[in-house]
Amino acid sequence: MGVSDFVMQKASNCKAIHLFSGKKHFFEVIDGTNKHDVTLEVSCDCKFFALHGCTKGLLCSHILAVINKINYSGVICPDKILPRSISEGSNLEKRRRECLRLVRDSNRKLNLLRFHSSESIEHINKKSEICKELEDSGKAFITEAIFKTGERADILVLDDFEIIEVVRSETEESLAKKNSLYPKGLKIRVIRC
Repeated sequence: MGVSDFVMQKASNCKAIHLFSGKKHFFEVIDGTNKHDVTLEVSCDCKFFALHGCTKGLLCSHILAVINKINYSGVICPDKILPRSISEGSNLEKRRRECLRLVRDSNRKLNLLRFHSSESIEHINKKSEICKELEDSGKAFITEAIFKTGERADILVLDDFEIIEVVRSETEESLAKKNSLYPKGLKIRVIRC
């Protein structure tokens, strides 16, 4: 039993947009006017994947063989319904957890306005305004997020894999340097106050 021509045709009309990769890979798939969240997590015990695949987002031949089989058959688990434990949790929750993994454990205070003692009143007010908008739209965020790499971001929006930096007088050069130190794959948005 292969993938039906109907399903293949529908898939060819979809646009898949890569959002973020960590342990899991997050995509947004646009099907006409509808958007769907797709999450993939792949792993293999081979040496190639352990040395290169996991850190660089590369697939080994073993994973590719599985993907080809799924592509040909159109099913992951033939003749079975996936257990609840596999499909448990919304994609939004998975995205939030994956983004949270980048932040130090002691710094995971969600949707709480925090500021650094060296920030100006204008900076704090702008950050407060942004956080209010995020909270009103139902987004999860961390202010003064400290990543496991030691870098600090004004606001990390977990739902969007996005860092928001509120700046006043920073140069483009200093912003570029700072951005290069953030975890790879996160979008950076700069808002001036």
